[in-house]
Amino acid sequence: MRQLFSGAMLIMAVLSAGCVSTEFYAVSDTSGETGGITLVKSRTDTARNLFTHLKTVNYLIRDPASGLFYGTVSRIPGTKQGGVATLRADESGRLEAVAFVQVNGAVPCHLALSPDGSFLYTANYSSASLTELPLKSGIPQAGKVIPHRGRGAGKRQEKAHPHFVGFDPAGKNLHAVDLGLDQVKIYPWHAGRGIDTKAVEIIRLHAGAGPRHLVFSPDGNTIYVANELDSTVSSFVRRGGKWEAAQTIRSLNGVPETRNYPGAIRITKDGRFLFVSNRGHNSIALIETGKNGAMKLLETADCNGDFPRDIALSPDETEIIAANEKSGTVTFLMFDRENRKLVPKKEKLAFPRALGIYFRM
Repeated sequence: MRQLFSGAMLIMAVLSAGCVSTEFYAVSDTSGETGGITLVKSRTDTARNLFTHLKTVNYLIRDPASGLFYGTVSRIPGTKQGGVATLRADESGRLEAVAFVQVNGAVPCHLALSPDGSFLYTANYSSASLTELPLKSGIPQAGKVIPHRGRGAGKRQEKAHPHFVGFDPAGKNLHAVDLGLDQVKIYPWHAGRGIDTKAVEIIRLHAGAGPRHLVFSPDGNTIYVANELDSTVSSFVRRGGKWEAAQTIRSLNGVPETRNYPGAIRITKDGRFLFVSNRGHNSIALIETGKNGAMKLLETADCNGDFPRDIALSPDETEIIAANEKSGTVTFLMFDRENRKLVPKKEKLAFPRALGIYFRM
């Protein structure tokens, strides 16, 4: 079983000479010359950083077996079509786009690689669909579209809006989080055949939740969902072969002065702590987990930026990196595990429309 690494900016661990590297890829989603992916080799000497121009890229993952990267793009260069870019890293770590494929869907915003590396899946937010793309020698080929139908209770839920796709730790099912339907659709996956669209299990969230992203506990028996539309986090536990609602808590204390939209959610390797980005409140929520899906909000810490679209936990779990979309910055917070605190750092990097972070491996 391959271990998959993902993140809408992403962070990927780098292990070199027994040390954890601080190098990471930062994604900037613009339609101009600043749109692309930067390998951050230094936080102080920015001349060392390596930039790859790629307009409208918004999410990045890597296949650890082939070393290829895949990124969702709102528009393939020279077209108005959304798709997936395949990228290859040279020895320095700089990325180069080597292929593009259309997903036959609008605004692909998230993607996942199957456990055996034979299929790639995208969540297409604006066209209410997923796309299953078979891979040939690591390059995505034209695939099939899986529509999501229906609507939710809120203004932004006029139709389905898939926002996340990802596999459970066992690699048996593809989970598709749909903001428009207040659902997580669970598709059984089979090696060589792809997902089974006729045997879908559905986790239903409360009306108006607007689920965006999810993470699993290490054993795969608990799911934690960040809900964009009502600033909550919901947990579900697996009992008797079925998912049952466990708890829903707020991602912040009190009522924010501005509208708030939770974005990314991350979890520590032992499953004890969750981190949720609050876009609008401009904070990172630190949540402690307990038995049977229990959660407790410990604090919210200032992210030192505006609209933290994505966050990532460093490989040694001592730091949170935030990609702040509206301020166009990447910022850093220390995670003090012993005292259960997040401590904002002063350092800050400029990236137009910063969307995500991915540690280099």
